[in-house]
Amino acid sequence: METTKQCSKCKAHKPREEFYVDLSRRTGLTASCKVCNDAARNERRHRVALARAVAKAQNRAANPVAREVAGLAGALREALAARGVQ
Repeated sequence: METTKQCSKCKAHKPREEFYVDLSRRTGLTASCKVCNDAARNERRHRVALARAVAKAQNRAANPVAREVAGLAGALREALAARGVQ
């Protein structure tokens, strides 16, 4: 068994310990190294969070009633919190 593996993203040869376990793959390891895998995961999380924020802003702009209800719900939460009600 080889002691190194080539990352499919950065093309660097790294020790097998630098790859996550993936038992569905023939080698038992992910194709990309941990560093590249983590970078891709973080990029995906940021991209999805941004898309959700944009969609939420567009929805609020298109729905003035929903915006008003959300504002009232926030005011109600604050009033209940001031009274000590959870």
